[in-house]
Amino acid sequence: MDNILLNRYEIIKHLGTGGFGETYLAKDLHSPTQKRVVVKSLKQIHDKTRSEFIEKLFLKEASTLEELGENCKQIPTLHAYFHHQDRYYLVQEYIEGKSLNKLGIISADKCKEILLSFLEVLKYIHSENIIHRDIKPDNIIIREKDNLPVLIDFGAVKEKMGSFTTEDGSVLSSVIVGTRGFMAPEQSMGRTVFSSDLFALGLTMIYCLTGKSPMEFPSDTMTGELQWQDFVPNLEPRFKEILEKATKMDIPSRYNSAEEMYQDLSAIMGGMLMVSPPLVTPAVENTRLSSPQNTDLKTEVITPVASYEEESNSSAFLMAILGAVVIFLALVAGFFVAQPRQNNEVIVRETEEEVEEEETASVERENGENIDINPVEEETTPINPNPVTQEIPEENNMAEVESPPDNNLPPVEETPPVENNSNPPAQENSPPDNTPVLSTGQAVQTVQSLYSYVSSRQFDSAIALFSPSMQSQFSRSFFENFDRVTVEELTVTSQSAESITLVGYNTYYYPDGTTQREQRNFTVTNINGVPKISSSQFLRVTKPR
Repeated sequence: MDNILLNRYEIIKHLGTGGFGETYLAKDLHSPTQKRVVVKSLKQIHDKTRSEFIEKLFLKEASTLEELGENCKQIPTLHAYFHHQDRYYLVQEYIEGKSLNKLGIISADKCKEILLSFLEVLKYIHSENIIHRDIKPDNIIIREKDNLPVLIDFGAVKEKMGSFTTEDGSVLSSVIVGTRGFMAPEQSMGRTVFSSDLFALGLTMIYCLTGKSPMEFPSDTMTGELQWQDFVPNLEPRFKEILEKATKMDIPSRYNSAEEMYQDLSAIMGGMLMVSPPLVTPAVENTRLSSPQNTDLKTEVITPVASYEEESNSSAFLMAILGAVVIFLALVAGFFVAQPRQNNEVIVRETEEEVEEEETASVERENGENIDINPVEEETTPINPNPVTQEIPEENNMAEVESPPDNNLPPVEETPPVENNSNPPAQENSPPDNTPVLSTGQAVQTVQSLYSYVSSRQFDSAIALFSPSMQSQFSRSFFENFDRVTVEELTVTSQSAESITLVGYNTYYYPDGTTQREQRNFTVTNINGVPKISSSQFLRVTKPR
């Protein structure tokens, strides 16, 4: 690579090498102060017939990063991106500070401050339907000038640049991005959801508290959960619970969103004020391709409305006013206390539940778009005894799924599903008013988790996702015939407060490299507050082996 790029960026030193290219520290010769910048050179792509496609892909993703940097001060500003001598380059803001990896062990209080601030960043990123995919101590820098955590090294560009047509004409549609140890189990299988970032963030905070990487902790032989708690014996119980929930191996057991985790953390921190909010209004329009501009974002410091000194100077006056107000309120307090409050409380609770459902549903809709992830494929024949159905639960349907032979390629007609009388009683046992409404995201994640466990041979965990009446129909030997099985394109066909029916496609990967694709439906039911697959039905073979 040239020592000076475009007669503007002079390379100072090499910073590192990754799976997608090289990173350099450089100085901008066109800047009055010759400020330092980070130059990332993506790997050269030799497929000339697809160069135009790849350029469009690169520009699209660079534009995404540009927007992130403009709207969030805890993400490096993208100054420029360009194509030069058959290589693609990104020029980003250089963050002066130390990574969490270099800071070593930090106190629990400091850890909570960093986490609270960083969750604001994740809330923004996820709202843009972006998953970072590589959160770890090396990729979070505590900026020297304001002590805010800054997220670097985005996987968004990495994944897109990892999806292109190779020289032999094959298309690589997905690339596993992440760091072993910090990567969520579903991510290691090519699947990522928003909670994958929260999993990695939780492990990053555990690293900050213990100084140990996840690979150094023992794990529970039954659940696979990391046993890190003994390494921080005096950690506040509620903070420990937050980290434990964020790092659950099972997706449905984790936080659904960064907002949910943020609220739990805020509650134990007593409404602590943030040093500064992550979102800012862009002041300068960045230059794309070869014309970067200086767009350093100044850090805004938010201070309390009134300092303790200001409050003390006016305390006498305030006390006089407050005394009069208190006397007045005492006269009318009895009246309001005597009024029935039950209806108001119910309304408030219902409103809060609606808001939570909307937030959860939005996150789940985003998650639903990322379904082409964990391979969970089915045999050439609709023999899958593993329930994954979208229609009304029925045990008899599972037996029918196993029977069709490989040559039954056309859609298989099945007896119209009859309501399973075994499931309703279990649902009726749950208090209808207290049972949380089943969300689309929970249903989708439950089905995705099933095939994630199946593909990783965690059959006990897979069985636990079924309703009691369905668990006995699960066949380990059936799934042992495949290298892996995936589920994709899950869509909702019917929905109620207690159950959701989905239809999707399973792809079965055989040891000899052949595959078969089938359509199947799944019914997920809320049983005692836990989403369970209560029915699964084979529909048809869409691509025979």
